[in-house]
Amino acid sequence: MINKIKKLYKNFRFYRIKNVSTLIDYHFKYYSSKNHINKSLLKIALENFKNQPINIFETGSSAWGTNSSVLFDNYIRKFGGNFVTVDIREDPSLKLNALFSSSSVAYVDDSIEFITNLDVEYIAELDLIYLDSYDVDLLNPQPAMQHGLKEFLLLDKYTKPGTITVVDDTPKNISFYKNFKLVNEADSIPGKGTLILEEISSDSRYEIIYHHYG
Repeated sequence: MINKIKKLYKNFRFYRIKNVSTLIDYHFKYYSSKNHINKSLLKIALENFKNQPINIFETGSSAWGTNSSVLFDNYIRKFGGNFVTVDIREDPSLKLNALFSSSSVAYVDDSIEFITNLDVEYIAELDLIYLDSYDVDLLNPQPAMQHGLKEFLLLDKYTKPGTITVVDDTPKNISFYKNFKLVNEADSIPGKGTLILEEISSDSRYEIIYHHYG
């Protein structure tokens, strides 16, 4: 009986959501953790769209932790648009597709292969891109860094001005990695978006609107 009441209250809270700010609070209360390191990252990214319908694409489906895939689906439920996520693992797809609305879908594939086969017209209509595939190995970060750059470049060729790209696991400060130190202070901090940052650093077409852990 208690569980049923909690579920009804959660559904009531979702029904009462009127903007991204309350959606973020709802998500990180019920599907993640209130003080999650990516809460501000996702809030700032989604608030840019002012509660309007958007098209979202994600690599590295998240059915736990940040639970970003659930957040993006709930954004679509409330404000409209469509959401596609892809992961090389089957488990997230099975879990997420059972939860998703009709405007969201989770695929199983290598993200590079998947992006390569996307229609150019689809990419050109994306409003928000979330890159979170390929976990970073701090002892060998290059594969994850190269993978993130490949994803970015494949998509960036066709994205329209104003598209927001969010890259997880790209710390601004080495202190985010406990007990890990750079060999040389001038070395780049390893992360999924490290090479992306280097790629866009001197290009005036890009603006970094937020940088913390992602």
